[in-house]
Amino acid sequence: MVINFDEDIGLDESNLYAAVDLGSNSFHLLLGEQQESGFIARERLKQKVQLLSGFKDGLIHPDALRRGLECLAAFGQRLAGVPRQNIRVAGTCALREARNRDLFIREAEQVLGVPVSVISGDEEARLIDLGVAGFLEPPAPDDGAVNRLVVDIGGGSTEFAFSANTYGGRTLTDTHSLALGCVSFTDRYFTPADLVPGAYPVARHAAVETLLRSNLSVSEGLAQVVGTSGSIESIQAVMVANGWSDGVIDGQGIAALEEALVDRRWVTQVGLPGLAPERVDIFPAGVAILSAVFEVLALDRMQYVDASLLQGMLHVEGSLGESVQARTVANLGRRFHVDEQQAERVRRQVVHLAAEAERSGWLLGEQTARMLGWAACLHEVGLMLSPQSYNRHGAYMLANAPLHGFSKSEQEELVLLVRGHRRSFPALAWRSLPDDRRLDLLRAMVLLRLAVILERGHSDNRSPGELSFTVDGNELILSLQKSWLERNMLSTRELAVEARQLEGVQLRLAVLEVS
Repeated sequence: MVINFDEDIGLDESNLYAAVDLGSNSFHLLLGEQQESGFIARERLKQKVQLLSGFKDGLIHPDALRRGLECLAAFGQRLAGVPRQNIRVAGTCALREARNRDLFIREAEQVLGVPVSVISGDEEARLIDLGVAGFLEPPAPDDGAVNRLVVDIGGGSTEFAFSANTYGGRTLTDTHSLALGCVSFTDRYFTPADLVPGAYPVARHAAVETLLRSNLSVSEGLAQVVGTSGSIESIQAVMVANGWSDGVIDGQGIAALEEALVDRRWVTQVGLPGLAPERVDIFPAGVAILSAVFEVLALDRMQYVDASLLQGMLHVEGSLGESVQARTVANLGRRFHVDEQQAERVRRQVVHLAAEAERSGWLLGEQTARMLGWAACLHEVGLMLSPQSYNRHGAYMLANAPLHGFSKSEQEELVLLVRGHRRSFPALAWRSLPDDRRLDLLRAMVLLRLAVILERGHSDNRSPGELSFTVDGNELILSLQKSWLERNMLSTRELAVEARQLEGVQLRLAVLEVS
């Protein structure tokens, strides 16, 4: 199906939205309803999957893949009543690291019927911070600046987000994602589990060393430290249940917990007061990581908040990322003085060509259509630096810009489309794409290249009138009015050059004159 890139056209009016977090330890689903006051949570589902359990040589274990797909099949029943465009699915550390992630993503997309994005560690930290921001009360006007750190210990990584809060707004100042995860550390240091007293100091030392190598530091004036995720929640719960905390996590409480694990040799498998059974196996690793964070960053206390990545995807993101992507693209366009009228001409032409191609069976997937629309809006962003090789400049700018709302893979695809919208075809970068994305991105790039050529006049009066675009195997047939071709010699000449360029990817372009 070809997607109409106008966000306000053809969308289901339902106000139900869903976010799915494919975490390295657990999969989570949050269903919310959009109301005037914001998102109201309607249901939360969680299932322990442990994608990183048994992870070896960069491969997710087949048993973990099976558990993940079974979980998504169960989630699918609850998602059946939610419009597809209102569902966002994000994979984190396990899928970032896995060499066989494409296999899982393909099957997951078939199960859920929606695209699955793998987000970067920095994007994960940003979304976690957004989720926490939506939960906390903003500072009072007379509080002055409030610097905040948010820490999230996941199954494969720990995210850190630093922000500055003032009565005038809140600014995210820094993000980090480190290879400190309760599942990966459990596999590495706490197997078998009955060796916790001996393994704990080793695991904690490894966490301290990782933090020191990262050069992570806390600036002066840090007024608020917030912890989120299941690991920090379980640590708080155990502390409260044993009288070591009144709800706030501090160094004294962590020390008491460590003493119980190491010196008093608590047997976690038997069950600890306040500890949920499903977290028994990974609990010591979570304690080791949090203890190391407290030591290296010299933290005094931490407040647990029941908000994280899901809320960032759902509660704060509006329409689950697409509105954030729209804002990001609009902001980039304004910042780099993109000709909005020309961008809109190319975008409309892309939509028209895609609709024409669809009738011949040349289809684009939903994610590709969305990336193509954004690429059309930003294809001239590199002109800010130089008109010469501006497509390359634009690709570099987009590759290094913080594209809020875009996953790492989405950013890479956007960069490729902008880089490849003119001149030589970026065959090497295209061939490096995963097999299941290559054909879709090739089609999108061809449509964008043709749209740019057809709109070379940079004027509504120079846009082609009637045209048709059909596809027959590797044959692309573009039919244009003879009078238009004669009046627009630059486009005519560039279409001839384009035909030679496309031969490099085994496509044959024929331009037909219509009287």
